[in-house]
Amino acid sequence: MPITERMLVEDGEFYPHAAYMKSNGEIVLVGADDPRTDKPKCS
Repeated sequence: MPITERMLVEDGEFYPHAAYMKSNGEIVLVGADDPRTDKPKCS
């Protein structure tokens, strides 16, 4: 994923994220979420 590469190059870390496609073709984005903070722990 280009965003992961950019995060690694610019920041040396990245936040977990992914995407998947439903059987109807809809793309769903998935990412780390921690309701206690606006900056989840990086990988």
